[in-house]
Amino acid sequence: FLQESLNVLNRNKTLYPDMIVDGLVGHRTMAALEILLDHQEANVLVKILNIKQGMRYLEILQRDSGQEKFVRGWLCRVEVPAGV
Repeated sequence: FLQESLNVLNRNKTLYPDMIVDGLVGHRTMAALEILLDHQEANVLVKILNIKQGMRYLEILQRDSGQEKFVRGWLCRVEVPAGV
């Protein structure tokens, strides 16, 4: 989720180049994160990560309706923390 989110927040590659989404947090991911934080866009990153997390839960529910019993608890995790 982090790499995908950083790729869409790089202002069409003007802040930093797109990275390969491989799930490995290496020096390129950390450098992109530092640049984004330097531009004071942590709140935007948190929102996108929460959206992606919520979308993941919806995908699970679409595949297995038996998981509906967990949805309210999952959605509590998607809320943006106060102060972000």
